[in-house]
Amino acid sequence: MIRSKDDGRIWLRSFVGRYPAIYYALAMLRPRIRGHLVRRDTELVIEGFPRSANSFAYEAFLAGQRGPVRVAHHLHVPAQILRALAWRIPALVLIRQPVDVAVSYWIMAPDTSPRTILRAYASFYERLKPYREEFVTATFEDATQRFPDVMRVVNAKFGRSFGVPALDAQSLRAIFDRLKHTNDALGAGAPSAAYPSAWRDRLKGEVRARVCAAENAAALARAESVYARFVEEIDWHMARPAESRRHRVA
Repeated sequence: MIRSKDDGRIWLRSFVGRYPAIYYALAMLRPRIRGHLVRRDTELVIEGFPRSANSFAYEAFLAGQRGPVRVAHHLHVPAQILRALAWRIPALVLIRQPVDVAVSYWIMAPDTSPRTILRAYASFYERLKPYREEFVTATFEDATQRFPDVMRVVNAKFGRSFGVPALDAQSLRAIFDRLKHTNDALGAGAPSAAYPSAWRDRLKGEVRARVCAAENAAALARAESVYARFVEEIDWHMARPAESRRHRVA
């Protein structure tokens, strides 16, 4: 059941974003996002469901590069990854525990129902699960705490030589400064911040109780099952080279 305009937008993006041909036909009508789309000359795709360290991973990646790199990012739809696989472009998929995603998302968009967020989350990763061996997966903790290791795995899997960033105190401070500058420039405000926020931390306990309410139990169980299945083989998967491209998606 769609309860609000925000619910409707999430549902529509979740549905359309599963199908590259439909999604890109519509996305090309929106000039604002064209620069984020996968193109033939894209060198890397970084995508995940919203609130899964997408912004941090993108900024951390850029911090390690010696020159311009064309990256497709921040559209939060499976179509980005599926098109990357079809065009043999390296892809990194980010994933975070569903409760944490729903809490962070709901703080950003309180008119959205937690059930809608959890269902969209499950749909996102269910669509990608059959192609699990063809991209690199990084959990929220991987992205925020071990991103240099993630990039070494990306390079090894796809035979690339992307720069590996340092995540020392100075580098982290620079990354968070860029995230804050971007957030401020967009006028997004505290709820949308993609960096640590004391304001959000104070709300998390209350919001978590709402996300875990009985009315969301089925959606949460589905999302948690998807997360468990998606990451259960992450260690061996991350070390496996991309030798076989058995699945092709247009």
